Amino acid sequence: MSRKPVYTKEQLVGQLKKLSKKLNKIPTKKDFNAAKHTASTQAVKSLFGHWENFLKAADMYIEPVALIPKKEVIEKTKELSQKLGYIPSFKELDSLFPHNEIRIYFKNLDNLIAEAHLEEPRKVCKKRALAQIQALTVELKKIPSMKEFDESVHTDIGSFTAARLFGGSWHAFIEAANLANYLPKNQLEDSTSQDDKCRDKMIKKFQRLKRKFHKNPTIHVFDQDPEYGTKYLAQKYFGSWNSFIDAANTNFVFEEEDENEIENVKKQLIEEVIILANKLGATPTASQFVEATDNTYYKIKKYYKTWPSLIKDAGLDPVAESKRKRIIKQFLHLRDELGRNPTKKEFDQDLGTVTVATVLGYFDSWDSLATEAMKIAI
Repeated sequence: MSRKPVYTKEQLVGQLKKLSKKLNKIPTKKDFNAAKHTASTQAVKSLFGHWENFLKAADMYIEPVALIPKKEVIEKTKELSQKLGYIPSFKELDSLFPHNEIRIYFKNLDNLIAEAHLEEPRKVCKKRALAQIQALTVELKKIPSMKEFDESVHTDIGSFTAARLFGGSWHAFIEAANLANYLPKNQLEDSTSQDDKCRDKMIKKFQRLKRKFHKNPTIHVFDQDPEYGTKYLAQKYFGSWNSFIDAANTNFVFEEEDENEIENVKKQLIEEVIILANKLGATPTASQFVEATDNTYYKIKKYYKTWPSLIKDAGLDPVAESKRKRIIKQFLHLRDELGRNPTKKEFDQDLGTVTVATVLGYFDSWDSLATEAMKIAI
């Protein structure tokens, strides 16, 4: 059974129009996401598909206009490709066509490349890049760095261009060049020994982060940590990120904690959840807590088994009860403004944080909300 959408199309269109009036322009996705009292763009996507369809439903869509003829776009792309010696990127073409001509005529860069017949020059460029790094490896008697590749008088392709030709990764370029065949035998042995040291460093970093966050670190967390190791090095030394995780988790064990350490962690969790509750003005959900702090779901489960157990120890109202209080508070606030009980439509149009759809998840009916709110008001 599919889950009923929290918002209707009419509600989302109403939010967009209200935001457009406030900003005095047609809102972008970024504007809509940043606004305090609007749904997420994921909700928009689930109901409208593309952002363009959403704008059309609100009568805000403006058809883009191309200022450069299609034939001229193809010719200019060919000229730039010939000048650079490789197929230009979307960013490099953007300066030539500032009015979205590529999207209007071709939808994407691949279609433009196909119509301009640029695939063959790309293959030739890849062969030249491989030949140049292989020759430089023989000359230096080691695998060149990106800087050495750029500074060599024997190369006429930049390191970033070479990397882009092979999927955007310098290491993918190095692997494609099969440079082990161009290194002296003793250098190859030294390189193998160095590779083992690098693998050990990366595994230690992974395990340290896993002990800190009580779960496998994500690629983003791993890359942001200043210690040696990145996603691309994981691909280079282990073949893939998943293979690296398997290697790092082999024989891995969490260190035992004594009772004092456990109590200190539990006390810290309680302090952090109380601080967040005071900041939000309500009991936070587990997802709000994880998003706002450095804690993880695994850590909560490890020390408290369940989220309600942590909330109870912190002396806070259960999440559902806290939500009911916020709904009643918004209802009474709107009632004070209007001088009467608000209708469902007026409640939805209010810039509060709760909608009628949410109300019906916590109260039997709209009338039961009004009844409970009146008891508090009296």
